[in-house]
Amino acid sequence: MKRFTFRLERLLKLKDSLEERKKNEINKLLADINAINVEIKNKEKQIDRELEELSKLLVETHDVRLTLDWHSYISGLDEEKREFEQRRMEKEKELQKKIKEYMQLLKEKKILVNLRERKYLEYLKEIDRIERSYLDEQALSGFRRRKIG
Repeated sequence: MKRFTFRLERLLKLKDSLEERKKNEINKLLADINAINVEIKNKEKQIDRELEELSKLLVETHDVRLTLDWHSYISGLDEEKREFEQRRMEKEKELQKKIKEYMQLLKEKKILVNLRERKYLEYLKEIDRIERSYLDEQALSGFRRRKIG
């Protein structure tokens, strides 16, 4: 009897490859989000330092022009922080989409794996049936020889 072959094995291997690719995409997005979070934290620290510096400056001097310039600078830092937060939200949406695709891919792969297992069990049953049939023939043939002889 021929060896077991699963007709959809190439499709299953393709699903494995796609699964690995999706994992890598998800990991890259997670790394991007983490990098953006670091940037946001750095901006927050920078804003806090600048606000401290501004408060010290206000105590020491009452230069309105300098205060307005500093305030404008801090507003620019705050805007940069908001831009990072916006990028993080976009990356998180993209991450959710990739996770959904990955979960769908896992479901499809699981279906194929279950189908392969079912086909393999059918193959084993067929081999067992053939072996039993052969053994029955051998036993019957031996029984006939003993009766004749």
